[in-house]
Parts: sequence; C-alpha cells; structure tokens
Amino acid sequence: MKSNKLIKNLSITFGVLILIFLIVEFAGGKKERNFKSEVVQVDTAKVTEFLLYPEANQHKEVKLFKDGNVWKVVVSGGKSVTVPYDKIKGLKQKLTELKIERLVSRSPKKWNKYKVDSTGTRVKVFAGSDLVADFIVGKFNMQGRRNFVSYVRNTDEDNVYLVNGFISPTFNRKADSFRNNYVMKADKNKWTELEFTYPADSSFTMTKDSTNNWFAGNTKLDSATVARYLSSVSRLYSSNFIDEFPSDFPKTPLMTLKIKGENGTEEIKCYEKDGKAIIESSYEKEFYFDGAKGKLKDRIFKGKNFFLKKENKKKKKSKKK
Repeated sequence: MKSNKLIKNLSITFGVLILIFLIVEFAGGKKERNFKSEVVQVDTAKVTEFLLYPEANQHKEVKLFKDGNVWKVVVSGGKSVTVPYDKIKGLKQKLTELKIERLVSRSPKKWNKYKVDSTGTRVKVFAGSDLVADFIVGKFNMQGRRNFVSYVRNTDEDNVYLVNGFISPTFNRKADSFRNNYVMKADKNKWTELEFTYPADSSFTMTKDSTNNWFAGNTKLDSATVARYLSSVSRLYSSNFIDEFPSDFPKTPLMTLKIKGENGTEEIKCYEKDGKAIIESSYEKEFYFDGAKGKLKDRIFKGKNFFLKKENKKKKKSKKK
C-alpha cells in the first residue's frame, strides 16, 4: 500500500513538473519571439541629430542637426543650410515604422547577402549626446506586386530583420537632397502684378484686374498661357545649387522678376556671364541656383510675346513685315 501511494505521489509530482516545463518552454518561447517587435525604439520628439552614411554618397557622412528650433544639414564646404521640416519629419516617421516582420538570420555570414554590412546605409540617431539608435538599412525586395520589404540590422546585433516598406530612399540620400529645393513657393491666386525687367526696352508688367484677367498695358493676355506660367513659377524648384556667388560674376542682375501680391513682394534675379546663369530668389536666401541647368532661367523669364493671344501675335508679326 505504501509502495502504491509512493508511486502515485511520484507520478503526480512528475506530471506537475512536466506541466511546469511545458508552460515555461512554450510560454517563454512565445515571449522571446514577441519580445522584440521593432528594430529601434526612439522617442522622436527628443531626437536632435542624424548621422547618415549613405551608399549613394559612398558612405561619406551626411550630418543633420537641430539648431534651436531649426534643422540644418552640412553641405559641401562645411556650410550648414536649413532643412525644411517636412524632410526631417519623414526621417522621424520612418523610425517609427521599422516593425519587424520576422527574423531572417542570426549569422554574420549572411550580412553581405542582405547588405547589412559595410555595403548598406548606416544610420545613427542622437538625442542630445546620447546615441539612441544605430542600424544599417540593407537591400529591399518586392513581395507581391506592390509590397516592398527591407532588411535591417542593429549594429550591435548579429540578427538580420525583415521589415515592411521601402526604407532605403529615406536614409540613402546625399546631403543636397535635404535642402529646400524650391526657387519659389507661393499662392499664385494672391498675385496681382508681375514686373519683368530686361535689358534695353523689352521690359513689361503684367497686372490682374478685378475679373482675374491679366493685361500687359491695355493688351489682354492669353488666359491659358498665363495660368500655366503662374502654376509653373509658383511651384518652381531646382536641385542645382550654388553655395557661393562667384567673385568674377557681375553684381548687377541682367534680368529681374518682381512678383507683387496680397502677401507682399517676392523677387527673382538672374545674373549672367559667358553663357552661365545664376538665379537668386527672395524665397531662398541661403544659396543660389544654377539658371542654365534644367533651363531654369528660361522657365522664369519670358518675353511679352509669350503671353499674347494667337491673333495678337499674328498682328505683331504682320506689323514687322
């Protein structure tokens, strides 16, 4: 009897131990798998600096930092220029989107396969002097027809993670891509007068009347042409930057466009020498734009004849004959 009771007690104890083992094994394993759901955990409100080492820039450092309430990027020559906040917002937003879909590899031998070694884009994030994130963005693939996935690794881990989304374009960028690239950005509907100043006697002024028609003197201008031009100039951009005004360039602009409206006056100037052109805009005061590249100068400075209705152009040609 005692033997049977002992066997029964041992069986119960053994069963309890097995149950505890199973609970620990399966619950613990599940906890381990779900413990890390994000590549990084960063309070983006506290971020003050990004150091990027983009593949697109031969892994040379791109520094973005907060200066008071303004973000800046260091460009060529060590000059710092303002970064539009929407571009910083994009970087911060992407930090919160690095959700782990699955663990791809634990082996350093696979780093190169996924480009999460020295061939990838390294990203360092600082909050004051504290390094709060340090990871590498590697290659990407497509899953299905529209879904992108990317490979990411924290620099202090062997693990390679698969995350949803096309991550590389956010961080794999040269310094110039973070600049303001608008030559002019304004509400064209608030404009009331455009004054074009050219050499000799080719200057003219366009004015808008109370019915939203545009005139050059007493000549009514073609509404469709004017509308297209205003749309173009009010959202005029270029990625061809000039940081320092050349010392051998004339200091007086060859052409000027002065835009007047309900929100004040904006001005675009063009300086020329030997077929080269430099554009200066009151909208962007930190640097200049190359007026020759992308035909920027030609997109801004139009002659009066460009805006005339077809019948007026024909009349003008017939008078010349």
